[in-house]
Amino acid sequence: MKMDGTEMKKICDDFDYSLNINVVENMIYYSKEGAEYGLYKIDINGKGRTLLDKGQVYYLNVIDDWIYYTIFNDGIYKIKTNGTQKTRLLSEKASYLNIANGCIYYNLSYYYYKSKQFINEGAYKIKTDGSNKVKIVK
Repeated sequence: MKMDGTEMKKICDDFDYSLNINVVENMIYYSKEGAEYGLYKIDINGKGRTLLDKGQVYYLNVIDDWIYYTIFNDGIYKIKTNGTQKTRLLSEKASYLNIANGCIYYNLSYYYYKSKQFINEGAYKIKTDGSNKVKIVK
């Protein structure tokens, strides 16, 4: 698509089931729902589709050559944009990631099915290496 919104074209069927999309330079990074859950990348012309990680991926953020994201009920992860060096940074049920000033800001919340309650334990931050967890909002 041109900057003025004309000449739109579909480059990938995956986007019909994508929740999170980040465009960085000539690459599109996205999470896919359905039978092929995962974290993917594809170039802006629709070529080179690559699976970077499996799982229900949410809240992805691409910063420099790292992708930060959550896997449903499994924590916060980071992986290089080339699919190497996957690292689990936090094992808690984090959501709503945002990256700024060398820190990952996130909400610690989940739905507890037995009691049918949404549990919100507050907002936290950690460094992008997973260290120095601090509660910032209750």
